[in-house]
Amino acid sequence: MTDLTTNDNPLSPHQIRELVLRIGTKAEEFQALVALLQPMLTSGEELPAETALALSNALHELEDVADTRDALNSMVDGYIAPALVLDEYGRVLSTNQGLRQQIDLSAGATLAQLGVTESSFEDFKARLTEHAKSTLLNLSPQHRSQYSKPLLMLGQRGTQPGVYLLVALQQHWPASIERAVTDLFGLSPRESAVLAGLASGLTLEEIALQNERKLSTVRQQTKSLVKKMGAATQTQAATLAAAASNAVNRTLESDVMGALPNQRTPWLTGEQQRDGRRIGWRRFGKAGGVPVLFVHGPSFGAGEFEHDRYWATHFGLDVVAIERPGYGRTDRPHRHDDALQCQVDDIQAVLDTLDVTPKRVVAHEVGLIIALAWAAQQPQPVQRIVGVSCAPPFHSIEQLSDMPAQQGIFILAARHAPWMAKLLLRLLVIRLRQLGSERWYEAVFGDVPNDFSVTQRPAFHQGVVAVYPFYTRQSGAGFEVDLQVMIRDWGHLVKECDVPLTLLHGNDNPTTPVEYLSVFQALNPNVEIHCIEKSGLTLALSEPERIYREIARSSA
Repeated sequence: MTDLTTNDNPLSPHQIRELVLRIGTKAEEFQALVALLQPMLTSGEELPAETALALSNALHELEDVADTRDALNSMVDGYIAPALVLDEYGRVLSTNQGLRQQIDLSAGATLAQLGVTESSFEDFKARLTEHAKSTLLNLSPQHRSQYSKPLLMLGQRGTQPGVYLLVALQQHWPASIERAVTDLFGLSPRESAVLAGLASGLTLEEIALQNERKLSTVRQQTKSLVKKMGAATQTQAATLAAAASNAVNRTLESDVMGALPNQRTPWLTGEQQRDGRRIGWRRFGKAGGVPVLFVHGPSFGAGEFEHDRYWATHFGLDVVAIERPGYGRTDRPHRHDDALQCQVDDIQAVLDTLDVTPKRVVAHEVGLIIALAWAAQQPQPVQRIVGVSCAPPFHSIEQLSDMPAQQGIFILAARHAPWMAKLLLRLLVIRLRQLGSERWYEAVFGDVPNDFSVTQRPAFHQGVVAVYPFYTRQSGAGFEVDLQVMIRDWGHLVKECDVPLTLLHGNDNPTTPVEYLSVFQALNPNVEIHCIEKSGLTLALSEPERIYREIARSSA
C-alpha cells in the first residue's frame, strides 16, 4: 500500500498519477487515495494546484483506458452462456461470469491456454473473412471445472476493429423450464435433474457422477421420465427439453436485465422512449394488486432479489420499478436537463404508459428524494411513502465525517469539485469490474463488516450477481446522477410532504447513524421512524418481510 505518512509530506504529482492508475488492480490503493483526499476536502480549502492538476490529468488518462475496457466488457456481459473476446492474435481480452465459472481463465490468456492451435485459429478467422458472418471454434481449455466439457463457441467479429466475440453453444437449464416439465409431465425433482443433464449433453455416467447417484438409479429414472413425457427414446426427450431450454435462453439473453438464474417469482420488463431517451422498467408482485411505485437506490437493485418479488406477491402488491437514469437500460438525462425533474418525468411517463396510479411508494436510499419530488407533483396524493435506509439532507460536515470513508468521499468530492467525483466514480466502477459479478459488493461494503456479511448470505447470491450488470452497464453513470441530486438542499421536499412518510432504518447503519435521523423530524414532525435492531444499510436485504408488510399497511 502506498505510504501516506502526513499531510505535510503529500504525494508528488507523479505518485498521484501512479496511484490512480493502479487502483484498478489493487483495492488498497483506492483506500490510499481516499486517505489522501479526505483531509483536503473536509478542510474546506482549495486543493493544492499541483494535486488538482495531477488528479485531473489522471482522470483523462484513466478515461481512455477505462472506455476501452468497458467496451470490451459490454460485449460479453449480456450473455448467460460462457463468452469471451479475443484479439487478432488469440489473446483473451475479456470474459464473462459464465466462462469464469467453468474455466480458470482471465484477460491475457493465450491460445495454448484455450486449447486452440494457431492453425485452428487462423482457419477460424479465414472462414469469417471468406464465407460467413459467424463460424465455430472449439475450445479445450487446460483448466476447466470437473464436469465441464470442451466448449464449442460460435464466433463473429466484434464491435471494435480487430477483436472477435465467441459465445458457447451449450444448454442453460432455467428454473422456469424445470418447473414447466415438472408440472406438465409430473416429473420428480430427481427425474427433472436427470433431464437437465441430458438436455445439456451429459452422458448417464456423467449425470450419475454429478448428482452423486448410482448409474443404475439414473438409468431407471431416465426410463421413467421418457415414459412420462411420452417420448420414444431418451434422445427424443432430451432433444425436446433442449429445444425448450434454447428458446428460453434466447429470450433471457435478449434482455439480460430481466434474466435471473434459478428465477422462481417472475417479473415483467419493458422499455419506452421519452424525449429521445430510453427508459427501462420492471413489474412484479400480484397482478391487479395494490399498485406500488418502487424507486430504487444505488445498492440493492430494482427487483433483482427474489425476496422483493416474493413478498410483494405475498402481500398483494403490484410493484412497478422504474430504472433510474444511468442504471440498467435508462439513459442518463440530457446535458441541460435537471437531474431530479428528469427522473420525476421518467416515472410519470412509464406510469401513464402502463396505466398505473400508485397508491403506495417504496424508496431505497437516495430514491427517497425522487419519490418525494414525484409525490409533490401528483394531483391526487398517494396513501403512503416508505423509505428504506434513507439519509437526511446533509446539513453539516459531521454527517459526512461519520460515514465510512469509502462512501462519504464521493459526496465530499461532489460538493468540492464535480470533476473529482467523476474520477472517483470511474475508479469505483473499474474496481467493481475487477471484482466481477460474484464479489463486487466488496468495493461498497468491504470496510463495513456487518453489512458485508449480509451480502454474503447464500440466499442473496442470485440477486448480487443480477445487480452487477444493472450498475456497471453504463459505467457508473447512475452514481454520478445520484450525486447531482444528493448534494442539493432537498429539505423542503420533506418539510412540505403531506403524505404519510415512514422511514425504516437499521440501528447499525454506518452510513447514516440513527442520531442524524432527527433532521427528518425537525423538518417535518409527522415523519414516522422505525429503527430496527441488528440491521445496517443492508436492511433492504435482511428485513424484506417487514418492509413489504409496512408498504401493504393501510395509511388509516
